[in-house]
Amino acid sequence: MNGGDGMEESRQHMTFKTFCILAMCILYIFSFFLPYPFIRIILAIITILVFIYSCYQAKPFFKVISLLMLSAGFCLTIITGKGLEGIQAGIISNVPLLTLIILVPLIAIPLKVGRYLQACHYYIEKFISKPKLLFANLTTFLFLFGPVLNIGTIRLLDDVVQKFTISPKLLAKGYLTGFSTVVLWSPYFASVGLVTHYLHISIVSYFAISIPFAILQLIVANFLFQFTARNQDLQIEQGPIHSITSSHDRKKIWGLLIIVFTLMCSVLFLERLTHWPMLLLVSIISLLFPLGWIIFSKRKRLFAQHLFQFRNQSLLQMDNEIVMFISAGLFGASLTGTDFAETIGNMMNTISSVSFLLFILVTILSFITLTLIGFHPIIFVIPVISQVDPIVIGTTPEVVAIIFMLSWSLSAVISPINPLNILVSSLVKKKSSVVGLKWNGKFVITILLIGILYIYFVQNVLV
Repeated sequence: MNGGDGMEESRQHMTFKTFCILAMCILYIFSFFLPYPFIRIILAIITILVFIYSCYQAKPFFKVISLLMLSAGFCLTIITGKGLEGIQAGIISNVPLLTLIILVPLIAIPLKVGRYLQACHYYIEKFISKPKLLFANLTTFLFLFGPVLNIGTIRLLDDVVQKFTISPKLLAKGYLTGFSTVVLWSPYFASVGLVTHYLHISIVSYFAISIPFAILQLIVANFLFQFTARNQDLQIEQGPIHSITSSHDRKKIWGLLIIVFTLMCSVLFLERLTHWPMLLLVSIISLLFPLGWIIFSKRKRLFAQHLFQFRNQSLLQMDNEIVMFISAGLFGASLTGTDFAETIGNMMNTISSVSFLLFILVTILSFITLTLIGFHPIIFVIPVISQVDPIVIGTTPEVVAIIFMLSWSLSAVISPINPLNILVSSLVKKKSSVVGLKWNGKFVITILLIGILYIYFVQNVLV
């Protein structure tokens, strides 16, 4: 009985936790349209509850770091005289980002129910006997569909290639280099959301700089693989071939492309039409797209099963991200107006006054170094980006954004704590240092050099 009672109590805690997480997201959306103080207070209280529940189940490293940032944030907010109002504002400052992270996976549910994702078998199997073309298609697939399907795109591809004996090195390179482009430009990805949110720039203006470089990054990844891959990296043993007709699968692939294109255009169009924050728009689309689908779908039972799976599994696996974003939000907000924040700002201004090229290099290398030794990117991004004034350093917010996003994209490949690196290393059953630094080190160094030149070109020619 005691064991059964314990399981029932645990189940109730999990149900309450998921309720709080979803309530936090919905309240954030409502608070934008109904900006009443009491709604913000309720949102702050629920956010604190979400932090407490998530902190209990977060990994020790993230738990310690987040508690340190939260404690420091509380103390600094009180010391600087911002009081309870400052604490409330800091607690909910990153809720828009969390809402995006939490709700975006809902977009994949209609695609699973509509069997669009099964058509990926045809897309991959068509090139399975040609390793270099397979690599090109893996990276292109991630570039096209990763922005909407997020990191789950890699799991989807891996489910397809598991029945073939493919070099782990080919897969690791394809997964990491392909998805690193998504980290750089997708409005449905948290990194882009965070940087554009703090720099107050529109996604349209950011796209003008980021998409050309993301395409260049994709081309460089394929160029490097084509000319550096060894014979053992190209060996593939054939497995059973997917049975669905190519005609059926091609239609599904085209349908998937149209859906992704529509979702992207929806963000751009609505941002220009409404001038609402990009994070809010992506969150609303992430809710309305599956809601509209289920209304017209004939597979409501299957849809409900995926919703329950999202509630009972996906939501409960976000503890690390939740505690880091909430605590970093309070910590970043508490730094405003402090001597430490002024020191960061002055240091960045001094570096940029010496050389803008030096500013780019110091920012990127500092970012990558901290993430390599195990720090989460937001620990660096939020305190620094909130103190950088693009006008003072002689550039635009879009250029500052691409500097941070290039850093984030490269660190995602090599950082041992980044979810992308962790996922890929687990799929190919190799250490994170092997798949990141050893197998993709040339790619990272090449893109770093090309990226610095690209940003310098944009700064001096286009700005």
